[in-house]
Amino acid sequence: MFGPDVEQKIITHALSCGKEESCGFIVDGQYIPAPNVHPDPRNYFEIPDSHCPLRGLQAVVHSHPCGTPYPTIDDQAGQIRTAVPWGIVVMPSDGRKPYLFFYGDGVPIPKLIERDFRWGPSGTDGGGDCFALLKDYYKLQLSITLPEYPREFLWWEKGEDLFVENFTQYGFREIEQNDLQIHDIVLMKVHSPVTNHVGIITSSAHILHQIQDHQSRQSLYGHWEKTISHFLTYDHKGRDHEEKSFSTRLFGGKIRI
Repeated sequence: MFGPDVEQKIITHALSCGKEESCGFIVDGQYIPAPNVHPDPRNYFEIPDSHCPLRGLQAVVHSHPCGTPYPTIDDQAGQIRTAVPWGIVVMPSDGRKPYLFFYGDGVPIPKLIERDFRWGPSGTDGGGDCFALLKDYYKLQLSITLPEYPREFLWWEKGEDLFVENFTQYGFREIEQNDLQIHDIVLMKVHSPVTNHVGIITSSAHILHQIQDHQSRQSLYGHWEKTISHFLTYDHKGRDHEEKSFSTRLFGGKIRI
C-alpha cells in the first residue's frame, strides 16, 4: 500500500524488536520507528507523545510478535480514534515469514466474493469478517458508509450479543420475512445461543456472507433459513420502497459482485 521499500523497513524493524511489539508511523511516505514504552511490550504498544507526528500522518504501524493474525479490539479502537490506516506485522509462531497488512480508513476494499476470513475489518490481506463484508457491500453497492465498531474475538462466546444490541444505531430496523428486498440483511445464530452472523440478500434465493474459516460466498437462502433470528432493512433516505418484495421476486437476478 505504501510501496515495497517502506513495507520492508517496517518488517525489518519488527524483526529487530524480537518478542516485543514494534511500533511506528508512516509520515509523508516514510516509515518512522518509535519507542514502545508500554509496561508490557510483549503484548501491547504505547508511543510517547513526544514521538507522535504533528502533521503528515498516513498510518500507524505495530507488530504482533505473538503471531495473532488479526487486529485486537484495542487495535480496532485505536484505528477508529486516529482515522488513518493501521498496519500490523504478523510474526507467525510456526516459523513462517512475517507479513504486513493494513486496515481501516482509506484502505482499498477487497473483492466481495472469495475473500478469506480474517477477524475484524477488511484490509490489504484480502480478509475480513462477516460484518466487514456487510460494511464493504453497503459501501460498494449502495454508497452507504456504515460506522465501524471494535469487536472482540469470538465475542458471542463471552455472553455478548453485539448485532442485536447495536443494529438500530447503525440505521437498521426489523421487518417481517415477507418484506425482505435485495440489500436487506438477515442475522443468524450459527452454532451459538446468540446472534453471531450476518448475511446480505442478493437475490430471491441467495445471501452473501462470510463464514468463519471459509471464503465469502453467495449461498442458497433456504440452506440458512433455520438459523435466521432477525430480518433487517436499512432505513436510509432514497430507498426505493416501490421495489418488489422478496416474496414475489421469484426470478430475481443476482447483484453483480
